[in-house]
Amino acid sequence: MLFFAVTVAVAAGHFRHPDIHKRLMVVATVAVLVPAVARVFLVLVTGSTTVTPPPIQVTLLPSMITNLLLVVAMVCDRRRHGRVHRVYWIGGGLLVAMQVLRVPFAHTSLWHAVADRLIGLSAPLL
Repeated sequence: MLFFAVTVAVAAGHFRHPDIHKRLMVVATVAVLVPAVARVFLVLVTGSTTVTPPPIQVTLLPSMITNLLLVVAMVCDRRRHGRVHRVYWIGGGLLVAMQVLRVPFAHTSLWHAVADRLIGLSAPLL
């Protein structure tokens, strides 16, 4: 969600540059579609509709499947303009790096401390 928010904020800052703005919005959209694709993927693979989160490693394949939308956008860019815009290279690269690096990061004590803190924020007030 943080990647999506930052990408949309940067896109909003470039609203006077439609070539940059629209590509940033595509990258942001692909980033936010990953959970939906992962849910469909899990239902198709396991047949289960439970909402328990899967192990973090399971999210890599749905992420890469969703990233194919970026590849399609890059191909369209190449066909239409003769080159792929740098926003796709930079934004897409950051998105893929984040998706891959979240697997080892999820097992660190730092992430567990952050997650515990976030879970504590959502606990009902007694």
